[in-house]
Amino acid sequence: MTVPIDTTDVVFQGLNNFRATLRFYTLNGHKSVWFNNNQPTSCADSLLSFLRNVRYYGLLRANYHYEAIESMIPVQEHALRCEILLTDAFLTIAKDLKYGRRLYRNSVHIDSVCIQALQRTLEHVSIKKNLHDLEPAFTGYQGLKTALQIAIDTSTAEARQLLLAGVTHDSIATQKEIQRIEINLERWRRENSEYPNRYIFINIVAFMLQVYDQGKVTFDSRVIVGTPDKQTPALSSTIECITIYPYWHVPRKIVIEEYLSVIQKDTTFLSRNNFEVLDRSGRILRRDSIDWMQFNANYFPVSLRQREGEENSLGVIKFTFDNPYAVYLHDTNAKRLFRNNIRAYSHGCIRLERAEDLAHYLVTGNAKEKSKMITRYLQQKKQHIVSLEDPMPLYIRYFTCEYTNHRFMMYPDVYRKDNAIAHLLYNFTASATVDAKNIDP
Repeated sequence: MTVPIDTTDVVFQGLNNFRATLRFYTLNGHKSVWFNNNQPTSCADSLLSFLRNVRYYGLLRANYHYEAIESMIPVQEHALRCEILLTDAFLTIAKDLKYGRRLYRNSVHIDSVCIQALQRTLEHVSIKKNLHDLEPAFTGYQGLKTALQIAIDTSTAEARQLLLAGVTHDSIATQKEIQRIEINLERWRRENSEYPNRYIFINIVAFMLQVYDQGKVTFDSRVIVGTPDKQTPALSSTIECITIYPYWHVPRKIVIEEYLSVIQKDTTFLSRNNFEVLDRSGRILRRDSIDWMQFNANYFPVSLRQREGEENSLGVIKFTFDNPYAVYLHDTNAKRLFRNNIRAYSHGCIRLERAEDLAHYLVTGNAKEKSKMITRYLQQKKQHIVSLEDPMPLYIRYFTCEYTNHRFMMYPDVYRKDNAIAHLLYNFTASATVDAKNIDP
C-alpha cells in the first residue's frame, strides 16, 4: 500500500501532527508501515495495545484516535486512513511523553525527534520500549508513574475500565488523586534538561528544601515561601555566594505598600526596626530630617536598608543566586512560623529554617562537617561575603504531589496552578476559573 502525496486527500484530515506525519512518509518514500497487503502488522497491533492502556502514562485515549483506529483496523477498505491515523498517533504520543502535551507543537526539531523514534520502532518492532525511552528519567516522574499504576489497578474492575477508557469525572473514587498525578507527570515532562549529580531542590508547595547528591537526599530543611499574592517563582539558577550578616535592601513595592503609612504615623518605626534611610547615591540620611508626609507612591526619592543583625528580616545568612525576580534564599528572624504546616507567608523570597547548617554544608561539602570560616564569621557578627568554590545548582519547582519511600503525598495547590494544567489535559477547569498568569508550571 502506498500513501498518497495529495495532502488534500480525506485520509489526511483531522491529524494532530499533520506536518510530522507528512514528513515521515516523504522520508520513507510514501510506503505503508502499519499494513501489509491491507492487513495490520504486529507493530500496528502493538500500538493499538499501547493506546488501549495509555492512561497508565497519564494520557487519554481520545487524544490519539483510539476509537477510530480500533474500528478501522480490521476493515481492509479503511486501511489507508488507519495507516495515517496510526502514524499520527505514534508521533503525538512520542511528543507528549517527551515534551508534554502543550509545548513545541510546531517545532521542526521536535518533529525530527519523534520521527526518528518511529523509525527506530519500526526497525526493531518495539513500540513500548521506544516510547519508554522518550520519557523523563527523573526519579520524581518514575515515582508518580508507579503511584498512577497503583491507583488504577487497586480500583474496582468497573472503575479501572472507565479510567482506562479516559473517564475524567469525579464519579470514580480515585479520580482526584489520579488527575493530580497526571497534572504533575505533565510538569515533569516540561523539564528541559537532566539535573546534575548534586543540587538543591525546593518544592514550593511541599515547603521543603532538599539537597540531592548522587540521587540521595543528604540534607533537608523546612522553608517558608511567598503568599498567593506574592508568589515564589519556579526557576533554575546556581548559588554562588553566601552573605553572613546581610543588609536587607527593602524593595520599593514593600516600602510603598506596607511601610510608608506606618512611618508617616510614627517615624520611630525606622529606629525600632534598625532601618537606615539612603539617598539615591547610597548616602545615609538623618531620619528626622525628612518630611515623610510629602512622600507617596509616585514620589519616594529615598530607599530603606535594614542593618545587619539577628533582628534583620533576612536573619544572619543570605544565599545569593542570579534570577530576574530579585528573590533569594535566606535565614529569618521569625522562626515560630516554621511550626505551621502551610508556610506561605513571604513576599516571594524563601526563608530557610536550617540556614546556618546549609551554609556549613555548601562550604565543606559534607552535611556533618562545620566550616571554621562560617563559624568565625558568625561569631564576629559582621558582614562577610563567602564565594563558594563549588557553586550549587538550585531548582525551585511547583509539584503538588509525589511518590517517595512507598508513600503518595499530596500538597496544597496554594497558587491554584493545577487548574490551568487540568484545563489543558482534560479541556475543563477542575475547581476554579483558569487564570492566564498561572498557565506555566
